Amino acid sequence: MLSVAGSAQSATYLDDRYAELAYAYPRLYDLAFAARPETRDLLMVGGGGFAYPKHLVATRPEARIDVVEVDERVVSLARRYFFLDRLAEEYDTDASGRLRVIVGDGREHLRECARDGRRYDAILNDAFAAGHPAASMLTLQAADEVHACLRAGGLYLANVVSALYGDGARTLRSVVATLSTRFAHVVAVPCAEEGSGAFEADNVMVIASDANLEALRPLGARTVATGPDDPVLSDDEARRTLRRLSRR
Repeated sequence: MLSVAGSAQSATYLDDRYAELAYAYPRLYDLAFAARPETRDLLMVGGGGFAYPKHLVATRPEARIDVVEVDERVVSLARRYFFLDRLAEEYDTDASGRLRVIVGDGREHLRECARDGRRYDAILNDAFAAGHPAASMLTLQAADEVHACLRAGGLYLANVVSALYGDGARTLRSVVATLSTRFAHVVAVPCAEEGSGAFEADNVMVIASDANLEALRPLGARTVATGPDDPVLSDDEARRTLRRLSRR
């Protein structure tokens, strides 16, 4: 298990199941293929223990993924303890280009992609800092940069820790309000089954696209209603705003 500042951020099995997902929420990134079966070229911001990239390489031979991780030490840990090197050897990812590891800042990579004309079918956000989603990836400016790096009809999937309903859903509503300023369709898919836990913080996958997302309705996607009290996040205030919302 990878623990950062007391928060468990990734885990792996220690046997031949090393490429299987030990946590439930990363499975929700597979919704990109349910919404857009032709998805082939992906970017993930936030590597951690590389749980989802390992799963993708092992289960979808037609797909390739770039993974941006800001901390070189985390990449070293993933290679040594989370079987990233074993994956590269078994699936020959270096030669095939199916997995490319980039040490750097996610936002800077997006800006470079926008300048260079690099485009993806789906962009996955799993960037966390001390148990909280990285605020810089959830702002209006970040949404602009993500949109610029997606092919037409591409998907943005962001893992957000929030309740679905009630006061604890303020973070979710704010993220949805922000993405809705740039994308035509935004839905949320909870990791846990709906019930009393829907009023407690948990992993929720927020999915945004200019393409119709109705194919995700049978898989648990729902529209999140927002209002004038749900702030659109900006680069200047995002971190402070998200912390304020999560404390309420």
